[in-house]
Amino acid sequence: METIENIYNTNHIDIRAEKGSECRKVVIAQNILREDVDKNSVTMDVVADSGSTLELHLFNKMDYAGVAKFDINVSVQDNCNVTISVVSLDGKQVDTNINVNILGENSTVNLPGLLLPSEGENLTYHSTVIHQAGRSTTTQKVRTVADGNGFGDFFGIIKVQPDAQKSVTEQVNNNILLSADARIESKPQLEIYADDVKCSHGSTTGMLDQDAIFYMRSRGISEKTAQNLLLQSFIDEVIDNICEEPQYKEFLKKEIADKFGMEL
Repeated sequence: METIENIYNTNHIDIRAEKGSECRKVVIAQNILREDVDKNSVTMDVVADSGSTLELHLFNKMDYAGVAKFDINVSVQDNCNVTISVVSLDGKQVDTNINVNILGENSTVNLPGLLLPSEGENLTYHSTVIHQAGRSTTTQKVRTVADGNGFGDFFGIIKVQPDAQKSVTEQVNNNILLSADARIESKPQLEIYADDVKCSHGSTTGMLDQDAIFYMRSRGISEKTAQNLLLQSFIDEVIDNICEEPQYKEFLKKEIADKFGMEL
């Protein structure tokens, strides 16, 4: 799996999985100090040709003053297996916009995401997925954990066009608030113009399960450890869905554990 760093030397990245091939890339954006979003705006044009496997994993780790905008445009042909993941760890203002066009049949698109805004941070994830052809599947599972006065914003829309019969889509946004001042907005949407489809969407937002914390504390586990165990379980479900590459999964778990002061 190729890793691309220092991406702010350019405002444009082309990624292509050619016909029948496999392409896997991790893009790491971190330590950005500039507050001018125009200088930190990156467009990624991503193409999955027929029968290809494509993975693109975007990891954002900014300094407190970091401001960035990512536009990811994805074109998917027939018989493809595509994963586009986004993990936004921190940053003053980090906006990620994903646009996916499914142009061929029998393709699978997976869109896992994780936003972790804390004090003074504003992290957004906006996506549009259009099923132009039928017999393809989209799964989008995005989670947010907001602490301090952090703000997380999820807006996702999946459109199924009239010719995209037998499409299958699942869109879920689950969120946890760790403080009274944290805020999360969640707007999952479906637009369905075909009648032979299976489509679902949903959203939940709440605090950590206090009954579960009480149960663990009654068995000698400290409140902080109990909270961390629940939080780690919530986050690990997303990480396990992002990719099977052990090195990248361990990298994500360490970065997240460091942010929240959790022990692996």
